[in-house]
Amino acid sequence: MKPTYEELEILLANAESKCRELAAENAGLKELIEQHANSVAVCPNCSHEEPSETDDIIALYRSMETPAADAFLAEVRAGGIDEMAMEYRKFADEDGCSCNMQSSYNLTAERAESYAAYIRRKGAAL
Repeated sequence: MKPTYEELEILLANAESKCRELAAENAGLKELIEQHANSVAVCPNCSHEEPSETDDIIALYRSMETPAADAFLAEVRAGGIDEMAMEYRKFADEDGCSCNMQSSYNLTAERAESYAAYIRRKGAAL
């Protein structure tokens, strides 16, 4: 039995939600590693301080590639910028908006759209 359109929409929404969760976890783990890299480890025996950036774990982490997560996060960021551009387009279309403000809103929206496209290209290249 084939799933209905509504069932497929629900499955897709659940999959997208899971992807967002996984990407957020991945980004959080990357941030923790970077925080660790910026700290100092102290030897319990001699109290010698060694930068954590020299840890094997940091070298391993920095050698790992996560293109799927990076591309997904780039798309999430670009989507947020697209939403901002749409809001600026709405501001420009409001009644009572001066010609200068309308031009400013449209220019801001164009720049945001351009930047979102750049983020998507950059994410696809990863």
